[in-house]
Amino acid sequence: MKMTTRLPAACLGLLLALAGPAQAGQTQNPLEAEAICCDNLAGLPFQALPAGGHLKFRIGADAPRFLFPEGVSPFAAFRLPETDRTLELSLRSLAGDDLFQPRVMLLDAAMRPTRAFGSEAFPYQPARGFVPDALSGRIQIRSRYPGAQDNERYLIVYTTPEQRQGETRLVHPAKTFARAHGNEPPNIPDPIVAHGETGTLELKIDAEGGFALGQTLLQPLLGAGQREDVVAALPQPAVDAVAPGPVEAALPETEVYYRNAIDEALGSGDLDRALKLAEEARRVGAEGARRHLLQQLKAGLDG
Repeated sequence: MKMTTRLPAACLGLLLALAGPAQAGQTQNPLEAEAICCDNLAGLPFQALPAGGHLKFRIGADAPRFLFPEGVSPFAAFRLPETDRTLELSLRSLAGDDLFQPRVMLLDAAMRPTRAFGSEAFPYQPARGFVPDALSGRIQIRSRYPGAQDNERYLIVYTTPEQRQGETRLVHPAKTFARAHGNEPPNIPDPIVAHGETGTLELKIDAEGGFALGQTLLQPLLGAGQREDVVAALPQPAVDAVAPGPVEAALPETEVYYRNAIDEALGSGDLDRALKLAEEARRVGAEGARRHLLQQLKAGLDG
């Protein structure tokens, strides 16, 4: 005789409950399942990048991962040089077997995010000569003077789940070759490269010829190599081969004019103008204006 075994409802519910987590685990995103490397941005493994440095690096399957605001992503982190020159960053993500569409986050000296640049900052650049296809962009690094806490000192290159779903259409090499020789490009499809979590990138930091904002006149006011929180005494002016004659002291009205103009410039955030006014005041004998600016800067740093 054929027997049919019926399971109690409680047993059936238990079996379904046990099966549920296994099925959910099978559909979990492998990238999201990876353990993140650090608890906060300060704990990321930053690599020093010197001024004028040119680095080719790869974000591979073994790259560290972090939980960014947009989601978990592999990344590369760099510590930018501290210099009195304006820095410009050039980042290229090379198109090959894989393509990493970058997103860049900049941090200040206190590890606070200052700016972020998405895919629009790194548009596709077709191959040209010996330069391969790439997603490429340039960013000017913000820096007031060495030691300032709001200088941008750290750079993180990562991507987002949304970016990894995209793709880039490249210009076919045959079309590039034809255009370079003045010929009609062939009617052939362009290759398409999917964005992913791995890729090869190039990073370059250029120190431009000009000083950082305010550095030209701020350096003699604060002293060479001076820390942000310590204000040094004004250095003596350099002695030329032929010493200039003494400058007659300015009238009190002139001192008041320059002090008010300096306060107005500082109030509007125009540090360069304030510094130029102080230098101009010195040349006409209004030395009190320079001391006034120094006091204002010191008060701002102490505050």
